[in-house]
Amino acid sequence: ERERLIVELAKAAAKKATTGKEIIKLPAMNAYERRLVHVELAVHPEVRTESEGEGKERCVVIKPI
Repeated sequence: ERERLIVELAKAAAKKATTGKEIIKLPAMNAYERRLVHVELAVHPEVRTESEGEGKERCVVIKPI
């Protein structure tokens, strides 16, 4: 259930990043959750993802291309 929510969050954030041409910073996530986002958006042609921060504050940033 949590995995599905994270994938949906990633898709919605990618859509917002591309329509608004803005950088979207997702909430802090553990390594597995961040990987779900990176894998889900790896095939998205209009955005790229990066992890930022350290430790428990590490999060995914979605940037439009």
